[in-house]
Amino acid sequence: MGEAIGYVVVEYNQASRMPDLPCAVTLHRSVDDARAEMEDLAAETARVGRRERYAIAAVILEDDDA
Repeated sequence: MGEAIGYVVVEYNQASRMPDLPCAVTLHRSVDDARAEMEDLAAETARVGRRERYAIAAVILEDDDA
């Protein structure tokens, strides 16, 4: 298995429930930073009346030899 290099926030569309990465994806060095972004995105989504869901995913580099 590869090395974890950081975390990203994954957005689940309210209609399709399909996962995607929000525009201007940020690679966070800590899960706490990713959690803060996730909370901000969820608050903004709720403010405008949408119901997207968010999750944090670890970014793992795969070995080239695999």
